[in-house]
Amino acid sequence: MIIVGRKKEQRKLNDMFDSGASEFFAVYGRRRVGKTYLIRTFLKQKKCFYFQLSGEKHSNVSQQLKNFSLSMAETFYDKHLVLETPNTWHDAFQLLTQVMQEKVKKGKIVLFFDELPWLASPKSNFLSALDFYWNRYWVDMPHLKLIVCGSAASWMIKNIIRNRGGLHNRLTGRIRLEPFNLKETQQFLSEKYPNINNAQLLQIYSVMGGIPHYLKLLDAKLSITQNIDKLFFSADGELLGEFDELFSSLFSAADAYEEIVSILSQHPHGLSRQNLLAKLTLSSDGGNFNKKILALIEAGFLMELGSYGRPERLLTYRLIDEYSNFYLHWVLPKRKTIQRMKELREHWQVISKTGEFHAWRGISFEMICYQHVLTICKAAAVAQVNFMGNWSYIPKASDKKSGAQIDLVFDREDDTITLCEIKCTDKPFAITKKYAEELRSKLKIFREETKTKKHIVFLLLSAHGMQENAYSKELVNWSISLDDMLAHCE
Repeated sequence: MIIVGRKKEQRKLNDMFDSGASEFFAVYGRRRVGKTYLIRTFLKQKKCFYFQLSGEKHSNVSQQLKNFSLSMAETFYDKHLVLETPNTWHDAFQLLTQVMQEKVKKGKIVLFFDELPWLASPKSNFLSALDFYWNRYWVDMPHLKLIVCGSAASWMIKNIIRNRGGLHNRLTGRIRLEPFNLKETQQFLSEKYPNINNAQLLQIYSVMGGIPHYLKLLDAKLSITQNIDKLFFSADGELLGEFDELFSSLFSAADAYEEIVSILSQHPHGLSRQNLLAKLTLSSDGGNFNKKILALIEAGFLMELGSYGRPERLLTYRLIDEYSNFYLHWVLPKRKTIQRMKELREHWQVISKTGEFHAWRGISFEMICYQHVLTICKAAAVAQVNFMGNWSYIPKASDKKSGAQIDLVFDREDDTITLCEIKCTDKPFAITKKYAEELRSKLKIFREETKTKKHIVFLLLSAHGMQENAYSKELVNWSISLDDMLAHCE
């Protein structure tokens, strides 16, 4: 078993494991992103006593405590030994503490509590017991490393990272595990598809994002389009019902979160807080709305985006989760038909030749670029950014001016503004005479309306690069392709 990518996360785990003090780490990230795999695979390379307890969804406390006894026997005794099940989590941690003090004289101990929100259910008293034993005993065990993990990002942040009780400020480190970036996805797929090209990589990423479990479902014997048909457009497709499971595993009252994401999927350029609130039926309360938005941002579904030159309160929220975007746009409208007919044969193969697909692909590539803004900055030598967002100008009905929109704006510390146009085409993008006129107009309107005196650099982000001609030499300062992005991904 190997770990693809995750270099920053592995450095953090190494520092934790090698330290001479007790450590309390929190690892969180959405369902299927590879949290458990990362921890297990990393620790298999280390010499230690490794105790893992995984929470079970909807299991009662008695069953969770029985699982605790099984893990105790497997880690510290004989896995065939039947230990008495403790009555409470306080009793359980007392037994664990006794074993760590008496049985483990040498070597390091790692306690890994996986799917913590399911272990620490209401009235279970799990967190109060953890609080007591960490502060009373475990914090003074320099050979002990405690790792807690959960998919429900909002729960982990509220109850562990920002705990207001006895666990307040007790964490020594945390890892928010995010989906693979483009480079990591390419590496992950290299065994199945050693000759994968950029167009295929983009199509996979646009559909599944960088979620390792989804990528693992791809069948090397099938083409990319055949895989998408099999996984999404057949009644037994593994990713047909994943959307419902995804939200119910992350959030309580999941319908309200699904509604926010569903509305934003219909507005690819995002909505303001006011406009989004006006469209909601299940989550119209302002305070709860803010909490849900923050939870969706923490879980990696949404991005908060500002518009250059406008007040910060006029932020927009944009859906940036590729899987949700694909499912809501293409799969959900056909779901009943899929279930009734069992499968839609060669459905995606037909769709991928339509104009609607090409329009959607452009929006999807833009979404991917927003997910990789740091990579774009590296590729374009952009440093010390004061503002990252977009910009648009909508003239009043009485004005005779034209409107304008910039996909991505970097306001830099070095008295320079980088304006980015994002294009997704099947071949290198060519700037025509007509498009060159549009760009000149955009630059002129941007200068007039923002009244900026800064130097402006124009960047073209194109999936397959740019075809050089007289217009590109005149207007484009930087051109970045998918190859450039892959080369600068960390």
